[in-house]
Amino acid sequence: MTAKRLPTETAGDLLSTALSRGGTQAVSLHFEDLTLNTTVMVSDTRICGVQSPFVPQWSASLQHGGVTPEMLDAARVGAQTPHDLVRNLMQSGHLTEERLAHLLELRTKMAFVPIVLRSATAQTSPQAPASWISQVDGQALVREAEASARQLCDDARSIKPSDHLEVMPQISVIENRSTDAVLRQGAIDGLTLAESGRRGHLSWDVVAREAAGLIQRGVARIAAPHGTFPVRHLRPGDQAPDFLLPSLQGPPVALSQFRGKRVWLMMHRMSNCTHCNPHHRTVMQMQEQMEAAGVAIAEVWATTVDKLQRTVGRTQPTFPVLCDETASIHRQYGLDRSLKRLLDLRNYDLIKEGFKMVGPRGWISEGQMFLVPAEFLINEDGQIEAAHYNEYMAEFLTMDTVLQWARRGS
Repeated sequence: MTAKRLPTETAGDLLSTALSRGGTQAVSLHFEDLTLNTTVMVSDTRICGVQSPFVPQWSASLQHGGVTPEMLDAARVGAQTPHDLVRNLMQSGHLTEERLAHLLELRTKMAFVPIVLRSATAQTSPQAPASWISQVDGQALVREAEASARQLCDDARSIKPSDHLEVMPQISVIENRSTDAVLRQGAIDGLTLAESGRRGHLSWDVVAREAAGLIQRGVARIAAPHGTFPVRHLRPGDQAPDFLLPSLQGPPVALSQFRGKRVWLMMHRMSNCTHCNPHHRTVMQMQEQMEAAGVAIAEVWATTVDKLQRTVGRTQPTFPVLCDETASIHRQYGLDRSLKRLLDLRNYDLIKEGFKMVGPRGWISEGQMFLVPAEFLINEDGQIEAAHYNEYMAEFLTMDTVLQWARRGS
């Protein structure tokens, strides 16, 4: 028997139709956004399995349901599929039928909430008898998912699963809830909101609602699509974007605190960057001359305070060294990302110096591997007088260039 194509309706309507038709079948839902495509295993009016980009691995769901890592390790012996894993846990008494049914309901709802109100087409095909050892009421779950999706406010509905959240660094002080922590870590790792929710075992309505709340509170925003990054380079005459960032030395520091002084501002990469650490050492050697010329120095690194303490912190800098963990300020300053500039052979000499400074840590990526450093020379009114975006990773401003600029205003 060949697969049967159903007309375009909402995914919820298509699922209800398939469930009312009865029989054992696989219902493949197709969307304009291919990343939403979902397959649901149906046995009469019940659901016995789902394949969805919003559903975590079964091992993650089982741990969410109280199964310990040690129990999972024991159950994996001889298990070839998730079904085998579940059976082994049930046979050992570590998972009850009631708990399994609850987890299947939770996973199914996680798959349904993001899609039930979206237009889709469906393809149904006969399916062999389900091998799953638990089934749940399909129609009830469709209705629950539709209700959850409709309860989202307009701002939450406008958020797409493929969106990337850009979280401001201050959130670590403002927010301390587990859901926010999941979204924050996902932003740092460059994950879509859908993938952040999947890894955090969060339903899409929870993710969308929390993301909308963070945006409304001004501590997050939807990142520009990767194809439009960066928005633009800053140019001489532009006002330098203000920021408030955690400091290696103590309280958070704002760029506006330097108003009335000229500033040499550097945007560096990771704490273990083999290009930026040698440059930092050179900057420290220049500090006395900069201070004599009335120029303040500030560095912004795309990392955390804890990580920076292990590298730059060991040099004990006395000028502000700040942390932009999510690289959101780096993006405001228009920094590029480039594999070509990372692999440029002209980086080699500085990389050697960098490895002498950071050791084996230099091989570890902190998530900003392709970020290209930049430097900005800012006047007393906060306007940019020079914006330097490195042509290759190691191509920083020469010290002669910086000194000439500093001495012109002294």
